[in-house]
Amino acid sequence: MSEKSSIRAVMELGLLKVACVFVTGLFVLPFADAQTNGGAVLTLDQALVLAKANNRDLKLFGLDVGKQREALGEARTHLYPRFDTSVLAAELLTPLDFTIKKGQFGTFSGTGPIPGSNTNLHTPARPIAIASVTATQPLTQLIRIHLFIADQRLKVDAAQLSFDQREQKLTDDVRHSYYQVLQSQIQYESQQSVVKYLEELLQLTDRRFSQHAALEADRLSVKAEVAKATYQLTTIEDTLADNKEALNHLLGRRVQTEFSVELVPATLPEQEDLPAARATALERRPEMKLAANRVRQADLATRSEKTGRSAIRFARLPLQSSRQDCPSKTPANRFLSKSIRILDIYEKRVRTLLSQKQSVTPRLRDCGIKRKHTLSNRFCSPTC
Repeated sequence: MSEKSSIRAVMELGLLKVACVFVTGLFVLPFADAQTNGGAVLTLDQALVLAKANNRDLKLFGLDVGKQREALGEARTHLYPRFDTSVLAAELLTPLDFTIKKGQFGTFSGTGPIPGSNTNLHTPARPIAIASVTATQPLTQLIRIHLFIADQRLKVDAAQLSFDQREQKLTDDVRHSYYQVLQSQIQYESQQSVVKYLEELLQLTDRRFSQHAALEADRLSVKAEVAKATYQLTTIEDTLADNKEALNHLLGRRVQTEFSVELVPATLPEQEDLPAARATALERRPEMKLAANRVRQADLATRSEKTGRSAIRFARLPLQSSRQDCPSKTPANRFLSKSIRILDIYEKRVRTLLSQKQSVTPRLRDCGIKRKHTLSNRFCSPTC
């Protein structure tokens, strides 16, 4: 009975130590020095700054914004006069010498021989140059050029909104990955404490077993717990390494870079005033602005096509009057008929584009409304 009571006391003491270790691992160990895991401490703000500065996908979106701005600068150049300069230089390889003999062009009674004497013609081999400068200023296409520039500005804004959208997505991914690393780090430190405790318990059990104060079953049970805890520690360590590699990839640096993370506040400042935060989110979300930008692009495309359609109508008036005056089988009438047919085809295409725009605009607006409700519901959810 004394042996059983001693074993029971040892087990109760072990359970009490396990509870103390868990409490210590959850509340004390996360505040320990970061050198236990290797690497410097990485805060959440530092991670966000590194991601925005070094992330490769975000840099690609930035290059797209620069590309659209260059295209806008190129479109503006169509408003200014165009100067063309050409220079042609030439030189004879050898001089040209001709001799026209006397009377070679004939002899007449009134004038006599032509020419009256032998004539020598000489062209020296000297360089000559011809320069040409032309200036072209668009006049009839100014309206379409202005519309094209406005459309290009909208494309620049759309590229910038896509960049902002990608930046917000990157911020969300970095936060999520940072929290995963923090969770794995806390689990790893807690599991290390459990393994250390079980190893000490195994040493105590071995001493008691050598003193015949513990059974072989108790000793084997503690060994099994040590092996199980060591396996769980290895699994958690692998998970922590995977999470750190994923975060390093988002930060745009080597995936083998060692670091540790620190605790973050339990609540964010935005969660203190949910209605104001929801209104700010709906106002600043790039998806809403991008949908409105596409609507404006469709409106500009409609105005541009209407401009071309008006030009078609003015061009058709003289053609139709000429067709009525010309005979039905003349080449001019056939040419005018073909021209009118081409204009009819182009006008049908313009009408098709206008009908497509009228069908696309309501869908874009519906998409913006759905996105607004989705953002509102997502911000209210606790998993946001």
